[in-house]
Amino acid sequence: MPLENMVQEYIWNHRICDSVNRWWTMDDISILLYLIVRSIFDKMCFRSKYIREIEKRIAYIDEEDFFLLARTVFYGFTSRMIQMVKNKNYERVLNEYLPYTNY
Repeated sequence: MPLENMVQEYIWNHRICDSVNRWWTMDDISILLYLIVRSIFDKMCFRSKYIREIEKRIAYIDEEDFFLLARTVFYGFTSRMIQMVKNKNYERVLNEYLPYTNY
């Protein structure tokens, strides 16, 4: 799925060098958004391994950067999605987002 330019620029500008493995990786905000987006649009479910990784980074969900990036994907549903993820209502995210039409 192509990402909004703002999201791509954020990921590029906030990447982190993993000096042990000698490669670049995304920061926690980018990874959190990636896991949520992939769960909804690609996997159509929140797999347990994704949930574990989301919950490791859940503190970042309240960051302004996360909200701004998520809004480019989820539009008017962003606040609701954040609330449900924080409350671990992963299946409700899918059930409410997929039929959501109030963009």
